[in-house]
Amino acid sequence: MVQCKKCGYNYDNGELIDGICPECMEEERQEQIRANTVVRMMNSPSYQMELELEV
Repeated sequence: MVQCKKCGYNYDNGELIDGICPECMEEERQEQIRANTVVRMMNSPSYQMELELEV
């Protein structure tokens, strides 16, 4: 049994990828996607909506 470098749980050697379990790899991937989304939102041009009233 080998321990995951991130969570410390025991796994079979064949289950780990570079010492990290699939669950931790997926969590890391999701964190990266969220971080990229925030950066993309912060860097995108934004415009305030205007309300045009007809008199």
